[in-house]
Amino acid sequence: MLKSKFKLFLFLFSAIILLNSIVFATDISTTETNITNDGDIYIENKESTEITKMILGNAFISTKDFVLSPHEEGGIITGDLFIIADNVSLKSDVTYTTDNKVETVNISSKIFGNAYIITDKFTLEPGSSIEGDLYVIAKEVELGQSSVIYGNAFICSDKVNLSGQIAGNTYVTSEEFTMTYNGLILQDLYLNSSNSTLSGIIRRNAFLKSNDIITNSDFIVYSNLNAEAKSIELSGEVKENAKLVGKNIYFGSNASILGNLDYSTKNELELSSELVSGKTNFSKLKLFNFEKTFTKIISFASLVIYCISFYFIIKKFFNGFMDKLSNFKTLDILKFLGFGVLTFVILPLIIALLLFIRVGSLLAFIILAIYILLLTLSVPTFITGFSEFIHSKFDKIPSWLYVIMLSGILYGLSFIPYAGSIIVLLGIILGIGIIINNLK
Repeated sequence: MLKSKFKLFLFLFSAIILLNSIVFATDISTTETNITNDGDIYIENKESTEITKMILGNAFISTKDFVLSPHEEGGIITGDLFIIADNVSLKSDVTYTTDNKVETVNISSKIFGNAYIITDKFTLEPGSSIEGDLYVIAKEVELGQSSVIYGNAFICSDKVNLSGQIAGNTYVTSEEFTMTYNGLILQDLYLNSSNSTLSGIIRRNAFLKSNDIITNSDFIVYSNLNAEAKSIELSGEVKENAKLVGKNIYFGSNASILGNLDYSTKNELELSSELVSGKTNFSKLKLFNFEKTFTKIISFASLVIYCISFYFIIKKFFNGFMDKLSNFKTLDILKFLGFGVLTFVILPLIIALLLFIRVGSLLAFIILAIYILLLTLSVPTFITGFSEFIHSKFDKIPSWLYVIMLSGILYGLSFIPYAGSIIVLLGIILGIGIIINNLK
């Protein structure tokens, strides 16, 4: 079930891919496995692909299994990697010490740009690196020891094992998250997970939301820790302040908070005087916030009803429009994005200009009404369009069920700090682009 769920993220994630880097690709023979190319490459519908040489440009790949292998000229991509595959692996060859730590990186894979990955399993092997940002949706993500992501990491996965280094901010939504002793995040960690176990170092702040959070004795947060969970077991060190909210909160014998502790739980705890260097503040936990929960349920139900109503109206009265939605190709997303961005930006400028010169005020308000209508219809159009497209590829269930599922996915993603707002904005822009494109 989870594998199917992550396949549904494909088209939402494609929006992020296309907005971040708009480039053009050149076809290359899909019978090759060792590729040397001066410029962008495009590989599609191949059983497996192994790149062992340097790509002087961007790589657009759709395949079953993909390996970037550091042999011959090094397994290097100088631009961005865009890939959809069952398995994606960036290989390396390293020497380990007797206690299984990386001693020497002999050869490794490297992506100098960003990596945009949709897969069942993504492995960044020890010593391999991504110079830009990582965007990945997968069933399993493995960031090996001494692997490095020099930019930010955006990860949506069932299972995440972080043993490498991330220089930027890290945003993770997962079922199970593990950060090992070798893990290092140089900026902030934003984590939303069912079960979380953390060791290693976070150089700035950690924002954790989970059912169960366990931090080990070798866990260090150099700034502030904010954690919310049903159960929190805190060991290790927080060098500034900690704010904890949980039904059950436990502190290990070696836990240390050098700043202030703000915690909320069922009953006030008897805390060791050595635990907190600063002030301690307790507030009794409200186990159920009915008003907040009810508001979220109503909001979600409203979105689903709105989108499903839009779907059936379009299907009943605008069959031609629905046919166009189900027949677009993946690369058409670029066109939708272009139309959407132009409309989203230019219409407000036209309205402002007409109002500023005080000529054509009526026209300005007409354009404003059209703009508001486009914004209103953008999200259900986006969800309906991609539901039809997914149904055309995976027709095991009716397309209206995809509408409900995509509505839920988009609603859930909207709660991810920072990234959620960006994803919703991309959905709006793509929805506007789909409408404009289908008016032709």
